[in-house]
Amino acid sequence: MATIATSGAASVEAGLLSEVWSVILASRAELGMFVIAMVGYFVLFMQRTVPPPKHAAKIKAFAKEGVEGKSPKSPQHSKASPSKEPSLDIGKQIMLIRNFAVAKDLQSAVGVFEKMEKANVEMNSIIYNSVLDACVECKDLKAAEEWMERMKKATMTDVVSFNTLIKAHLQKGSFDRARRLMETMRTEGLQPNQVTLMESPM
Repeated sequence: MATIATSGAASVEAGLLSEVWSVILASRAELGMFVIAMVGYFVLFMQRTVPPPKHAAKIKAFAKEGVEGKSPKSPQHSKASPSKEPSLDIGKQIMLIRNFAVAKDLQSAVGVFEKMEKANVEMNSIIYNSVLDACVECKDLKAAEEWMERMKKATMTDVVSFNTLIKAHLQKGSFDRARRLMETMRTEGLQPNQVTLMESPM
């Protein structure tokens, strides 16, 4: 019995050792594969070529041009004609005048108009009316009257001009002046519209 028990225990131990050894071999195989993979990755990574500084600078410049939408020759064009003054965006200038009006900065609003004049921008009643509206927005009725006279000399007055000035006088309570403006409006061949009639004193 003792011999059978001893032989049984020996066989169990041998089987256990065999399993442990097979696990160790499998682990070593996986570890070896992992080491080989890491070595391969390291070799491939080291073979990546870093662009020379000159090429890197060109790449950055090209990317910058793509973002800004400018061609490399644009600076040369600007140097070729330094005497030519860039044209002003009328819409942006009118928006500037209105922004200054909201900020109660009448002097800057008029300054934008004068800048447009110096740039030989073709003036129209919309530009003139934007300054007139700035005078009213800044509650400077005297400046509004003076600007209206300037508009008359430039033949730039229209229905909007009179409506703006009539509204300013009504806000101040100058009803007689508002009526006289309506009469002047008709004298100049401008018919009051619905806005004028809604604002005019009855």
